[in-house]
Amino acid sequence: MSYEERMAQEIVAKALGREVTQWDTGKQPSMYDFDIGTTGALEVTTIVDEDTRRALVRAAKNHSIRARNLHTSWVVMMRLPQDGNKVLIVDFRELVPRIEAALAALEAQGQAEMPKWDSLSKHLFCDASCPVRTLLGYGVTSARQAPQLDAKHGKPHIELSAMHGGTVPPDVNLVVDAIEHTLAKKQDSWEKLHVPGKSEREIFFWAASTERHTHRLIQEDRQPDRGPDVEKYGLTRVWVGAIGYWDTALHWTQEHGWQRYSHSS
Repeated sequence: MSYEERMAQEIVAKALGREVTQWDTGKQPSMYDFDIGTTGALEVTTIVDEDTRRALVRAAKNHSIRARNLHTSWVVMMRLPQDGNKVLIVDFRELVPRIEAALAALEAQGQAEMPKWDSLSKHLFCDASCPVRTLLGYGVTSARQAPQLDAKHGKPHIELSAMHGGTVPPDVNLVVDAIEHTLAKKQDSWEKLHVPGKSEREIFFWAASTERHTHRLIQEDRQPDRGPDVEKYGLTRVWVGAIGYWDTALHWTQEHGWQRYSHSS
């Protein structure tokens, strides 16, 4: 079972107050991932911008990098440079030792997160040794501690992700478009849920860091204005989470619309 699957299992079980047990043992093809009680079936998959994902794979085949000078793991997002609409390939791993040094400086200052954009201006003119200014210079757009990853890896790591340049799209419904696009492309993800005795058919989508609109919804406590068109797929509930925010998810049903669940709430 992958870490993403385990986190989805935990969220769904706590949000619904029901037992969620592993069904996919790998012994047969096209098995869905989890049973929800006796009447529900759950599949866990990902939403990802395929063009950016391919660029990331070429740029940094290992996105999770061991950090030897940090006390805890960090999730770091960087900007992929672009030439027009073309994503340029950069091996950001060459910058990791310098990024790690800047993150260690943040830890020494007792900071668990790189300041938000609305408070960055004071750092732009600070001393050259300022860790925030250093991170900005390397193309880092956000960085925050992620102690949950220590449990995943056993030791501190830097989870390095990259995104297209530019601003985060403001449209709250882009995640719905992404869900519908993914369902159309990943036919097996919903077909495997149509088995006898399962009247509740649910899919949990994890959004990679490149899906900035989804991460923004999770971070800013916002929800889409419309639900996904999933009736034709026979789905009764859709879940959406953002990789790195392992305790929060949005879920949608025809009856109740979009709802938010968080372990911390």
